[in-house]
Amino acid sequence: MLKKIQKILIKYNISGKTLLVAFSGGYDSTVLINVLKNLRQDLGFNLCAIHLNHNWRGEESDNEEQFCKDFCKKNNIKFFSKKLELNETTNEVEAREKRYEFFSKIYKQEKIDFLLTAHTKSDNAETLIYRLAKGTGIQGLKGIQEAVEMYDMKILRPMLNISREEIEEYIKQNNLTANFDSSNANKKYLRNKVRLDIVPKFREICSTFEDNILNTSKIAGAYDNAIDFFLSKENIFDGRKINTQKLLSLPEGIKSIVLYKFLEMHKLEITSKQINLLLEELQTEIPKSGKYFSINNKQFVLIHPEKIEIFEKKENNVNDFKILITEQNEPVKKFPNGTKNYIYADKSVIEGSLKIRKRQDGDIFQPFGMDGSMKLKKFLNIKAVPRMERDNLILLTNSKNQILWIYPLATSELVRVKDKNCVRIEIKNECTTTK
Repeated sequence: MLKKIQKILIKYNISGKTLLVAFSGGYDSTVLINVLKNLRQDLGFNLCAIHLNHNWRGEESDNEEQFCKDFCKKNNIKFFSKKLELNETTNEVEAREKRYEFFSKIYKQEKIDFLLTAHTKSDNAETLIYRLAKGTGIQGLKGIQEAVEMYDMKILRPMLNISREEIEEYIKQNNLTANFDSSNANKKYLRNKVRLDIVPKFREICSTFEDNILNTSKIAGAYDNAIDFFLSKENIFDGRKINTQKLLSLPEGIKSIVLYKFLEMHKLEITSKQINLLLEELQTEIPKSGKYFSINNKQFVLIHPEKIEIFEKKENNVNDFKILITEQNEPVKKFPNGTKNYIYADKSVIEGSLKIRKRQDGDIFQPFGMDGSMKLKKFLNIKAVPRMERDNLILLTNSKNQILWIYPLATSELVRVKDKNCVRIEIKNECTTTK
């Protein structure tokens, strides 16, 4: 046990570094911190521990926190803990977010080099089984990674080659005391159901299934690295966008992998069913303005003839925008084309009241430099403005409800300066300005 963990620590050159251990007081983390305590002098690293009391099980939760505190005090390990308010978290997802939020705060505050978690070979096997049941791709098959960067922390898991049986044996041989979390026996949590009901069935089929799954994770990781290498050579990604034509030129099986990688880049989770539907959308005609594919209520994939990117739906509130008008006393050398936050306009346009609104059915627009008008919808089609963005455009109109400016896209012929009587009209987003 000690040699296995020591090998991983040496691999990541932890000499002289400060390590922060996620210490729950359970069997796994108690073994990890005990091994680290015994290795810190030989390997020359600083050791701290951290515990978040979720306050889910009343006195039992408080006892676990006190156990961790006492262990660290006895072994001269700097200890950080926090207790959440009752019902501050109601499920595993919220609990995880709160936990890593606290860990990240201490990580930065104490200038930690690595956060260590006590994930084991058994945890990895359970994770893969769970992901396979829910549906996953190559990213999910990689399982729990030995080293990863997330929540602005470098996270190291030095026990991924160690099984739960080895943990229990170490506890017994070293006369260690550890807490048993009663919620681990509750099958309403899917992870517990996997561990208690499904894992034993796998062991009946193959006694070394945990090793086999760990090997599968490593193979998936190697394939994932190969895909990254291929994508970097082919220039499929342009920053955080996909080149649509290059994607469409790829073999069918690789297209779905590229989409998975793209969504992973944006930290979005998507099912294989959604990937297949997205691929179907790519095979149909793509309008010049693009089309949207919904991932969730707020995020969409914009499929455009030239690019594929993530679009997050944001609602502009017209009340957040203010109109500022100033007289222009000096000659204007260059007139902006409407894409900035200000325009110059003939003074006559402010004789009536100016108003900010969003588009309406039947809106007409006379683009700058044109004699005639056209429907606003047609103009937006010409400009290839994505449909999802159209209802969010800010329009500046005059007293006759005519559109003077589509902000920040284009100005109307109605604002053309006819003589020296010129005004500068600026639109300010007060909500953005005050932040």
